Amino acid sequence: MKQVKWIPFYHGDWLAGVAGLTAHETGVYIQLLMLMYEKGEPLAASNAYLARKCGTTPARFRAALEALTQAGKIICDDKGLWNLRAQEEMARRRLKSQTAKNSADQRWRGGNQTDAEKVENPKSQRSDPKDQRKPAQTLNPRDANAAKSQSPRDAILDSYKIPPLSPQSESGGQSEGGAAKQFEIF
Repeated sequence: MKQVKWIPFYHGDWLAGVAGLTAHETGVYIQLLMLMYEKGEPLAASNAYLARKCGTTPARFRAALEALTQAGKIICDDKGLWNLRAQEEMARRRLKSQTAKNSADQRWRGGNQTDAEKVENPKSQRSDPKDQRKPAQTLNPRDANAAKSQSPRDAILDSYKIPPLSPQSESGGQSEGGAAKQFEIF
């Protein structure tokens, strides 16, 4: 099976899942999971080999494996050692990969039609993205003609119902009454 390059790791799920396990059992568990993801199938139940891969002695590996199987973390059957969550994640990945492959195939098939096929089947004809552009929208939908005659700045201010600044107050000067204008934007 194809080697998995990464897996989704939900830290909350992991912490809840290993609650009650010893540090040694947790270490063996993560190593077994990573080996399962790497291989993509159940692990052969060779205690000496797996103990070496987990960095422990065969006796301590057997004890940790016994605790993990009793806790329901690892399933040991005639196929080998397996984890149901790993199986679900791999199935989800295969489904997503197959969906993406089908989508790509569909795009390629649609793009390789001859001109005669395009005339016969206009629905499959790809349209030019330029033809799909939306007409320009005005910033003030209440009055399209007024927005066209306004400057872009005034159209934005009008759309947010913000009164325009006078040239004097924009430059920091005084308004007609001598006092600086104050505007509240929000």
